[in-house]
Parts: sequence; structure tokens; C-alpha cells
Amino acid sequence: MRLFYTLCLLLFFIYNCFAQSDFNHQINDESKGKLLFEGGIAIPQGQLKNIMNSSPAVGIWILNNINNRSSIGLGGSLFFPKKTYFWYQNQDLETYTKPFAGMLGLRLDHRFSLSPQHTWSILLNTLFGVGFYMYHDIEKEYEYEDWPEWRKEEEEEPSFESAFGTLHFGQGLSLFYKNFGVFARYNYAPYGLFTKKVNQEFGSQHINFGFIFRR
Repeated sequence: MRLFYTLCLLLFFIYNCFAQSDFNHQINDESKGKLLFEGGIAIPQGQLKNIMNSSPAVGIWILNNINNRSSIGLGGSLFFPKKTYFWYQNQDLETYTKPFAGMLGLRLDHRFSLSPQHTWSILLNTLFGVGFYMYHDIEKEYEYEDWPEWRKEEEEEPSFESAFGTLHFGQGLSLFYKNFGVFARYNYAPYGLFTKKVNQEFGSQHINFGFIFRR
């Protein structure tokens, strides 16, 4: 979890540097607004199909312009997969995922106008941040059951909800008509990279399709 918090602070610092830079004073009225909303579906690919189903996904981003065509955003996306049972790596312990996963991080956009009036445009975007997939930590629950009674009375019951934290990379394309459009994005998040409880066979890839709106 320390890695997760450290990366979040680093990403916020990078975003803040851009947001406070002199680039923001070089923008004309052609640039669009400050918020970006996404809604659609997340579809697992490869080995992640064994864990995750196709599930609804949402995203929100706060944007700051770098120049008339490029912007940087801070935000994230969430998806809500079904509960799925899996086994810990090299342990005879079975547990289950929680219906909550996603990423927090930075978004870099570059816009290409397709018409003289800028009515139609294409947006290329790159995501980088920290990804997470929630699960029930059965090992921690068993440890709690072994606590002596005096400790259970003196201390609060710990949370058994945990998350596989990892790096998240995404590359996508959006087609806009004015402020409304559709998007597709490939995502790579190796959930087994920073944990010993699962390995890379847990899965790492999914794609997003959906609608996008900016204001």
C-alpha cells in the first residue's frame, strides 16, 4: 500500500506542476472544457477472462490544457466486475474478488481536428497511474480467528478487504462531434506484479468501449 500512496502523490505532483505552469495562459477559445466524463463497458482479455466478466465502467477526469491541442488530466476510471473465486498462489486458500476495481492517475490527450469548424475531432489519449482490484483477504481473516480472546476484546476487528495494487497503462482513441463522442481504449495492469498471493496468470489486460462527454 505504501507504493500505491507514493505513486498517487507523485502523479498529483506532476499534474500540479502542469496545472500551475505558464502554459495555461497560452490557450485560446478553441480549446475545450475542463471536465471529461466516460461511461461504457470494460471487457477482459486473455487470462483475465477467468477472473473478470464484462462489466460497466465509468471515468471522470479534470483537465488542464498544455497548448491548443494537448491537455493533461488527473482522475480515474472504475469498473464493477462480478464476484469470482480464486486460489492464492502456492497456498491451499481460496477466496474471492470484490465487485470493485479501477485506476487512478494521469491522462495525456492530443486532439486532431477533422473539420474547419472543429465540429469533428479525434482525441488520442494515454493513461498512466496505479491500478487496483479489490478482493477478500481470507489469510487475514484466518489470522484474526487465531487471535486470543483478550486481543479481540481490546482491539477492533480488522478489515478483511484488500486490493492488488499495480501499475496501469492505457492507450485509447476517441471520436468527437462537438462535445460528445465514443471511445475505445486498451488497458494493461499486471495485477500479480507486486504481490505473492497471485501470479501473472491472474490476468492483466482489458479494453474499454463507451461514450464520452466533455464540458
